[in-house]
Amino acid sequence: MNERIGAPSRAAHALVGVTAAWLAITALPAHAASDELTLYTDGTFLDTSRYDTGETSTDQGFYTSSNGSLDFESSETGLRYQGSVTNNVLTEVVNGYTQVFEKQ
Repeated sequence: MNERIGAPSRAAHALVGVTAAWLAITALPAHAASDELTLYTDGTFLDTSRYDTGETSTDQGFYTSSNGSLDFESSETGLRYQGSVTNNVLTEVVNGYTQVFEKQ
């Protein structure tokens, strides 16, 4: 969780006015070492999980935002889920699992 991963150069400045790279600050699923969510100005996202085994998994898709509320749709799985932004904290709920990210 101490690892800071740089956001790609096309990272969004739209959501709350700063680079939209978020690092998970809550307990992660088993064997996950870090999770970074990057929101892009073109309405896409990339969620990269790194595991203590050295493996990496990604999920990507589309998002929309309105007044701090976010709607995500994974192009990998078709899963739809919601999130919200308050100050520097993004909270998302996926299948009943809540994950909290802090802006980097």
